[in-house]
Amino acid sequence: MTPLSRILRTYLRIDARSLGLFRIAMALALIGDWTQRWTDARSFFSNEGALPNHAHLYHMLRQDPPERVWSVFHAFSSPGENRVALLLTLIVYLLFLFGHKTRIFHVLSLALFVSLTGRNLFTEGPWSSVTIAVLAATAFLPCGSRFSLDSLRASFRRRREKTATDLNDRTPESPAAIDAERAPGWSPTSLAALAVLLQLAIIFIAIARNQVGPKWQSGSALHYGLWVVRDVSDLGILARRLPQALLSGWSFLLRYIPFAVPALLLVPLARPARAAAFWATLFYGLSYGLLFSFGPWGWTLAAAAFLLIPEGTWDAYTSRRAKGRTLTVIYDADCGICLWISRLLRRLDLRSHLTFQGNDSLTTPPSGDSAPYRAPSTGEEPERVLYRREKPGAPVTTAPLPAEVTDDLVLSTVVAVDEKGQVHTESQAVALIVRSLPLGALLSLPLRIPGFTGLWNALYRTVADRRLSISESVGLGACGIPPRADKATGQPSSDVPPAVKTRRFLTGLVREAGSVAFLLAILAAAGKSATWPAAARVPENRFFEAVTGWSRARADYALFAPEPPSEDGVLVIDAQTRGGQPLDTLTGKPPVFDPPTFHMGVYWSEYSSRMRNRERPAEVERMLRDYLAQRGGPAWSTQESQNQIVGLDAYWVVYKLPAPGGTRPTSPAREALLLLPRRQGDIQLPIIKPALLR
Repeated sequence: MTPLSRILRTYLRIDARSLGLFRIAMALALIGDWTQRWTDARSFFSNEGALPNHAHLYHMLRQDPPERVWSVFHAFSSPGENRVALLLTLIVYLLFLFGHKTRIFHVLSLALFVSLTGRNLFTEGPWSSVTIAVLAATAFLPCGSRFSLDSLRASFRRRREKTATDLNDRTPESPAAIDAERAPGWSPTSLAALAVLLQLAIIFIAIARNQVGPKWQSGSALHYGLWVVRDVSDLGILARRLPQALLSGWSFLLRYIPFAVPALLLVPLARPARAAAFWATLFYGLSYGLLFSFGPWGWTLAAAAFLLIPEGTWDAYTSRRAKGRTLTVIYDADCGICLWISRLLRRLDLRSHLTFQGNDSLTTPPSGDSAPYRAPSTGEEPERVLYRREKPGAPVTTAPLPAEVTDDLVLSTVVAVDEKGQVHTESQAVALIVRSLPLGALLSLPLRIPGFTGLWNALYRTVADRRLSISESVGLGACGIPPRADKATGQPSSDVPPAVKTRRFLTGLVREAGSVAFLLAILAAAGKSATWPAAARVPENRFFEAVTGWSRARADYALFAPEPPSEDGVLVIDAQTRGGQPLDTLTGKPPVFDPPTFHMGVYWSEYSSRMRNRERPAEVERMLRDYLAQRGGPAWSTQESQNQIVGLDAYWVVYKLPAPGGTRPTSPAREALLLLPRRQGDIQLPIIKPALLR
């Protein structure tokens, strides 16, 4: 490989397997964020919540200049309608996860996440900017390239295995065959790949330039961050007990990783630097994802780390076998569904742990391999053999077939023979086969639960006894479906028509131009920050403003910037019901003014913080007041007359965070908010309509 080609593969290409793994991790991050949105659906997305559609749009249009905001969720008003819209969003995320029509559902996932952000901009934060930037940048790449339904379907079309010899052929598919169909596995050299790497570099440079406070420099930032109750996760609360030396070292890592990753991404040392960038990015993302409740911030960065796995690492992984995972799978060669499942297993078996053998080839040597096999003499019984493979890429050889493997046995059940020659059948064989696949140790756990073997065997026999009828009902036969063939030669065609080549060239140009334009728009948005390096600024223009404005990719990556706070606070509602009971409508319990131990999630945290610190428009205040009182709030119902709210105060409870070595927040103080003024002297003001009190 020439130096130029090595540079091109390093910076202008992302391995297809890395793209597939990223897609899975990114979709899981979106689904995790969806669960929080589902919990807060009534509060933030419905007209019965804290900010109805009309109030949100009215406020955004009154800004100077008006906010560029759009959301499909503005069309769904009632809580029921929002639940339906969120369920449809979940379906889109799941289809993106499994890689069905990947490009379409990638773009739809991006559009729906932007819509969720745009529906209530008072809950927008750095987590939204990071997620949108990464989703949008990778939309120009084939993320359905591997580990997807799209890639499985394409592989099934290109390779139509009919025998055990075909299944055991692990020769990589030729680039010409893949390019002829332009399957999802095709991952070309592309400027879009470089744009993704630069996008990650921009994110980390912005983080590094913003986190410059004394707490980051002294190593106490993580300690203070873990005591911000509104932001910490349950695991983060447990992490407070770690030794201060460990927390300090962890804090320094979080401080300096954003400096290191851009350098590692751009340094011309492909595999070592890229591998170091992968581990650093993964550690950084998981630290925030596990310790804090910042929405998809940490999980998005952890997913982006998988884009950095170099090709050589994948090749090294697939060439190594795990001890104890090698199996020979003997399947029913006359069963169409059995052959189809074997074809599927062959594609899922990345490390070549499985060797396949039809139950009609117990006395037949592996075709085309130099296997040790003794042909029987005249009058002798044919030698019964077991197919084995010593290592990935090696030819299939034979070994004596265990005596337990009889003709009756292989006709009635799947058989798996392990490295020690032990024979396994029914659900036990299925469990071992699944265990041999990537993540198989986890996926096979339900099949290996002690005491459930009888149940799984019964379920297996129910399906196995009907396997032939099932094969017929789904249109599968033992010989499979004939491949598409060229009329003249009868062989699969590998020619690409000129019109198709022209279309691919034009769509490729659009893809490259789009990826570069989005990258420049992000650079222009990042350049608005005073902390951004002047030499790396791109002049702003109306096009770039429109791109980042409508997509909400605002390049706002300031988290714990310039440092975590030394004091913090939470919103506490002091309401009184008609029955005379004090109540915090946010929790459904009596108000607590001590340093809190309860957090309501990232979106309530951001909303209440904005109400206190920066944005307090009268219309938005009134809507939140009505929601917390008349409509019952997120944790309270006003259906019963005794539960009706007749008075309400809102406080911001401020407390000082403990210094390193401390164990409790101190000096809690109530800060009355003008947001919800409900008392005048000793007179309790009614909130609900007088007619409702009769």
